[in-house]
Amino acid sequence: MVDTQQDIPLQPVEKPIICSPYEEPKDHWLYDRKSGQPSRAGFRRQAGYR
Repeated sequence: MVDTQQDIPLQPVEKPIICSPYEEPKDHWLYDRKSGQPSRAGFRRQAGYR
């Protein structure tokens, strides 16, 4: 099996925790596939299997 996934240089986030442990998640991090730059999505990520 050949690994076709490229290494993305993920950039660190100063404060990575953006959701409360007492409420449903309302946001998540998105990373640019080329630069690895993080940005906040502004909405809850859909659940699912990959």
